[in-house]
Formats: sequence, C-alpha cells, structure tokens
Amino acid sequence: MSTQQNQAKNNKLVLKLAAVVIGMFGFGFALIPLYDVLCDALGINGKPSDTAAVYEVVEIDESRHYSRFYYAYKYWYSLGIYI
Repeated sequence: MSTQQNQAKNNKLVLKLAAVVIGMFGFGFALIPLYDVLCDALGINGKPSDTAAVYEVVEIDESRHYSRFYYAYKYWYSLGIYI
C-alpha cells in the first residue's frame, strides 16, 4: 500500500472514532432526562425527597412462640450457614 492510501484510511478511522466519542458524550448527556422519564413511567421514586420519613410505632406481640424453623435457623446461623 502506498502512503496516501494509509493516510486516507487513517483519516477515515479518526473520523469514525471521533463520531463514536461524540455519540458517547451525547448519550451520557441524554441519560439525565431519560432517567427522569423512565422513573416517572415506571413509578420509581428515583429522586430523594425533602421530607423525612415517618415511622409508626409497632407493638410487639410477646405472647407468640417461635417456630421450629426459627430455632433451626438460629442454629445454622451460629454455624455460619446463611440461608
């Protein structure tokens, strides 16, 4: 190949790579509004709110007994078996 053909191929490759870089930057720039649209469409609360969370006081029922599974789980957990 001649030097001119190599130069032409190199110029074409540089233009393609520059287009890829510009496309990637544009896609990254467009992700912010796309994220907002996606969160609105799916009902996901993607942004933090200014209000604090309010938790209800829950009474613990002390009269209930633990099941056998609880004791088995507690034993497995003490052995390092996490299910």
